[in-house]
Amino acid sequence: MVNFNKADWPVRKILYILFGAALFVAITTGWVTEDQIEDALSTGERVTAYLASAGLIFAATKTHRGSDDKNTEADVLNAAVNAAGQRDTTGTNEVLLSQLQRQVADLSHLIQNPTHKDEPVDEDAPGLYPTGE
Repeated sequence: MVNFNKADWPVRKILYILFGAALFVAITTGWVTEDQIEDALSTGERVTAYLASAGLIFAATKTHRGSDDKNTEADVLNAAVNAAGQRDTTGTNEVLLSQLQRQVADLSHLIQNPTHKDEPVDEDAPGLYPTGE
């Protein structure tokens, strides 16, 4: 499989235009018959049905008991501190709370700022959106 990067978008655009134009010419000149078009569309419908069923099965594998949990980070921290407070009354709640807060902050930082060291970022390349963002 060819690995395109951000600088290769003009190549992909040209390929899309060329293949689209070639298909248009093939259909309008009769190189592709109506029966061939019908066969291709029916095949596409079957492929779409298979992909949809596979997608639903995949979604089912990712659904679990906590999927719809509405608890926030603060709820989890409070529950952990309360549970620790019920077990231990020697004043270690603050230590546990600070440890949990550090762990949550570390995880939140990783989620908000993922690092991709293998892919250099080209800041001058046009973005995904028309405004260049």
